[in-house]
Amino acid sequence: MKKTTARLIYASGEKDADIYYATGLATADTYPYLEQGKKKVMFASALELSRAKRQARCAVEALAQPKTDAQKKVGAIGLVLKKRKIRKVSVPYDFPTGLAQKLETNGIKVLAVQSPQFFPGRAIKTGREIKFIAHSQEVAQQAVERVAGIIEKARPDAKGLLFYEQKPLTSEFLHEKAALFLVSRGFEAGETIICPGADSSMPHCRGSGRLYNNSQVVIDIFPKDNATRYYGDVTRTVFKGEPTGRFVRMYGAVQKVQGECLERLRAGMTGAELYRYAAGKFEKMGYKKTTNKAGVFGFNHSLGHGLGLDVHEEPRLSPTGGKLDAGNVVTIEPGLYYPKIGGVRIEDAVVVTKKGCRNLTRLPKDLQVI
Repeated sequence: MKKTTARLIYASGEKDADIYYATGLATADTYPYLEQGKKKVMFASALELSRAKRQARCAVEALAQPKTDAQKKVGAIGLVLKKRKIRKVSVPYDFPTGLAQKLETNGIKVLAVQSPQFFPGRAIKTGREIKFIAHSQEVAQQAVERVAGIIEKARPDAKGLLFYEQKPLTSEFLHEKAALFLVSRGFEAGETIICPGADSSMPHCRGSGRLYNNSQVVIDIFPKDNATRYYGDVTRTVFKGEPTGRFVRMYGAVQKVQGECLERLRAGMTGAELYRYAAGKFEKMGYKKTTNKAGVFGFNHSLGHGLGLDVHEEPRLSPTGGKLDAGNVVTIEPGLYYPKIGGVRIEDAVVVTKKGCRNLTRLPKDLQVI
């Protein structure tokens, strides 16, 4: 029988999805987790030991601290490995370099897993995980509705500047309102995007400053549930005032491509196939990808990504995206971006099935002129 390489993670459960997935314990401080064959154990400090024994979903042992000078040279984690006669460990690609070097110095070979996800099984969600994501997606949609509702109630002055309750309406104000709503529901807002006008031609521009009439606003909200730690992710582009024909046509192109991608999506195809389909459709419709000194414009990002304990995880719907499986939860988010028009993006989160997909997103996708 082939001997399997031990697997080691050293990270914070609050910041690293892989170690949280393995242990179920979110801590601010880092701790080691070790798999050796069928044995799965985390090592807790005295501070966290009692909590870990109560909450962790794997075995828990105390992390013994080095006492002698010789032990200190090896370090606490090195001592754990040497006690178990482990001479080689597989680690995540973002494993701490300093710790890896220390282990190597003490005769333990460290092999970095090149996949961006240490546990490939994370890509296929259980029914319980899908329920968690669906809840996060619903709260994200409610936040989008709150933001859009404020924009709808805003009124322009003679110069086209928007005012809400007699005060200038800004992206910062909308960010604050979205964050306060999410906090009230037990969520972290993260790097929410509420980006108006020409700045929306930069897909991940968060948005800042005054909002104007006769302009679009890209609203992309991807909050994390503090209780379950699972994300939602939804984007809608709304228009305040009177849209130009050019904008309406561009919006229609994005809506059409997104709808067709949702219809084609199913287990067994690759993310690359669906990405190429979307990119090809945009090209045929006259929306070319262009590059100049200012940047890359058109359809300039992937079609989507996995969603779960990380907001961006496997599988990817990109030029190199691999096979899609039933149980994947992915986003489908085509967009078009041009400096003189701004941006349009529509994003849903869906569960991949054998025959298609199940959409976790209920918000309308027809152009909302508010």
